[in-house]
Amino acid sequence: MLLDLAPKVLPELDPRLSRSADRVLRSRGVEVLTGTSVREATTDGVWLTTGEFVPTRTLAWCVGVRPDPLVNASGFATQRGRLVVDTTLAVQGHSHVFACGDAAAVPDVTRPGEVTAMTAQHASRQGTLAGRNVAASLGHGRVREYKHHDLGFVVDLGGSQAAANPFHIPMSGWLAKIVTRGYTYSRCPGTGSGPASTGCSTLCWGASPFSSDLSGRPPYPSTRQHPRERRYDAGSGQPRSPVGLDPEQVRPLLAQALHHADHIDL
Repeated sequence: MLLDLAPKVLPELDPRLSRSADRVLRSRGVEVLTGTSVREATTDGVWLTTGEFVPTRTLAWCVGVRPDPLVNASGFATQRGRLVVDTTLAVQGHSHVFACGDAAAVPDVTRPGEVTAMTAQHASRQGTLAGRNVAASLGHGRVREYKHHDLGFVVDLGGSQAAANPFHIPMSGWLAKIVTRGYTYSRCPGTGSGPASTGCSTLCWGASPFSSDLSGRPPYPSTRQHPRERRYDAGSGQPRSPVGLDPEQVRPLLAQALHHADHIDL
């Protein structure tokens, strides 16, 4: 059973990706209840917000994405817990105060009337722009607006299933799986970057998801590309630490670091 307070699965993504994910979950026997959450958890099960009791011994809680409550306490205007800003990331009514990332409801100029999603692809770019606009407000450079055309999303649904919309072309099933694995593989260390590398990686992964899924073993591209040699100590026969340090050497160093951290005033 999957519970979600949102009206649909993956509400932040493209509606077609949401429908694909919902369809795959239901086809695997998962009961999907949207607009529903857990009111109370007991040793025997959970009480839902609908008043229904579901007997279970396993409860997995996945925390959703939301702005820090400190934002609401700032005294500035907010929109669903995020600071209201303009396209330059300036806080409403305070042209020399800038906000970005999850804390800011940045207008999405590529989707009029919408704000940017709380994802890393927006946050990292907004952070760079915020820094430049702060400098511009002090007379260095000029203030720029935030605009980002995303290239789409890929969602791995396990097994042979995935949902993707590269360049906003909706895909599902094996085709989406190949694209998803290809993109993942292209981001691994040593595989390079750029369109050529991504294209080659996608082609290389065209066959590998099939063999990996049919064998029942999940593919780990970084392990296949850079296999780790498991080394053993000649004397004890015990496996060595990947960084060449004995655990007994690490513990006192960690304890010392934590001791100093307790005395740091932030």
